[in-house]
Amino acid sequence: AQAILDMPLKRLAALERKKIEDEFKELTLTIKDLQDLLKSKKRLQQEVILELQEIKQKYVDKRRTQIVSLKSGESTKELLTVNDVMPVETAWVGMSQDGKLGCIKGESNPRLSGNDAPILLLKTDSHQTLYLVNGDGKAASIAVHIIPEVEKFSDGIRFNKLCTLPEENLPVSLFSMGPEVRNDANRVVLTLSREGLIKKSSAGELPGVSAQLFTLAKVNPGDMLICAMLGQEISDLLILSRKGMGIRFKGEEVRAMNLAAAGVNALKLAAGDEALEMVELTGGKEVLLVASDGSGWRMAEDAFPVQGRYGQGVIACRLKSGTTLTGLLYGKKNQGGTIFMKKAAAKTIRLDAIPESKRGAAGKSVAEVKSGDEIVRTLMVAGATASSEISSESGSKKGKVKADASEDVEKKPEKKAPPKAAAKSSSRKSDGTVRK
Repeated sequence: AQAILDMPLKRLAALERKKIEDEFKELTLTIKDLQDLLKSKKRLQQEVILELQEIKQKYVDKRRTQIVSLKSGESTKELLTVNDVMPVETAWVGMSQDGKLGCIKGESNPRLSGNDAPILLLKTDSHQTLYLVNGDGKAASIAVHIIPEVEKFSDGIRFNKLCTLPEENLPVSLFSMGPEVRNDANRVVLTLSREGLIKKSSAGELPGVSAQLFTLAKVNPGDMLICAMLGQEISDLLILSRKGMGIRFKGEEVRAMNLAAAGVNALKLAAGDEALEMVELTGGKEVLLVASDGSGWRMAEDAFPVQGRYGQGVIACRLKSGTTLTGLLYGKKNQGGTIFMKKAAAKTIRLDAIPESKRGAAGKSVAEVKSGDEIVRTLMVAGATASSEISSESGSKKGKVKADASEDVEKKPEKKAPPKAAAKSSSRKSDGTVRK
């Protein structure tokens, strides 16, 4: 303040004058730029686009209202639910390894490999009700259309924020159904526990969208639910154990029970063994079994004979010492799936990764497992095909092939190299000398 007071009046006036001159020059340039903008139609359009993009980035969100075109004779009073006014869109609902739930729209299956690979995945549509089931047998139901749409499932929302399932207990299964399935007397819900208890309930007994939890199956102390799925009243069921045993029996042998029941025994488990997976056989398809060391066994579903429920089953595969089964793929030859490693990132496989063999034969390598690592689980998704470049038996001699949505790709016979001329070949005599 003293320095300003001591400053000559002329110097103060010069500073103020310079400030005004700088401001005038800046305004002059702005006026000139705006005049040029008004004269240029192209620049005007670009400016409008930029401003709209800024507004969109700041305020954009999903439409909360639905626009409906009323047909002749319809009134708004007849449109009572969200499903009535929303279009049916195919969606893939998945859960990431840290329990985040998301939805990806479209027919093409999402990426099944890498660190963002989902541990649970389901193909459904926006009009369905999604059921999440945890290991305690508790289930929650939510509408598919409320699940946030994401680019990858790790960008989703934690599952316990969309339903009332406890946060510390991740869901073990997902399935969905609409009113037409709930009203079908031939559709059932099947559950399987780690100790081999199977239960069947009518699909019509399940509640619709609700904020309340319900019991899908009673789970005994020390046991846990490992699988829950929709099925048919009349079908064949295949159940596998971790030690490589498998049993196939008629689904009619399991009578329908209420939701509070625990179920009946599906197979006799040996000491230290436990149930691993259950699949409904629909006919004409194949099974690929995957072990923790990367070994695999591919066979037709008819390789498993139909037996009575609660038997020991048959040997599905012969495992090496210290290894266990981690899961299976079931479907057509282009059926895709994911194997999850203990250390490495998840990898994509397809059912025809190895040639078909007989039940109980020696395993063949499905995936490379490095020393100190192992496969811990296998994910199979109905409707998911191996669309990325992955190894398959049909392309094993040429490295990698690209699978398409067709059931099988016609294999072209390999051209054998013509034999070399005898004059240029080498042969070894019985005495060990080489003759050219």
